[in-house]
Amino acid sequence: MFLAALTRRVAAKMDYMRKNANKRHDARTVCFRPSQSLLGAVTAWMAHRNDLPSLSEAISRLVELGLASDTHQDRQKRRARKMAGDTIDGIGDMATTADNRASARAI
Repeated sequence: MFLAALTRRVAAKMDYMRKNANKRHDARTVCFRPSQSLLGAVTAWMAHRNDLPSLSEAISRLVELGLASDTHQDRQKRRARKMAGDTIDGIGDMATTADNRASARAI
């Protein structure tokens, strides 16, 4: 009786694992050699986390944070450029043509 129940549980677990095998993330191994200063910065960042991540987990989190903030900064930079260009156009020499002002902004 006990052996039959155990066999059913193992079979159910194996079925579950087979069905969910494709749902796992496709993890890849990436190797790099950080400088001592970079490794020290990552280690310091790890020490300030409450959950004390491993080195690989810390690097993964930092890469994700960097990629997420890069997109936000790009939007801010584009907006700042447009605002600066509009302001310069507003105070610029009105004797110049629009083409000359546009080419001056592109530089």
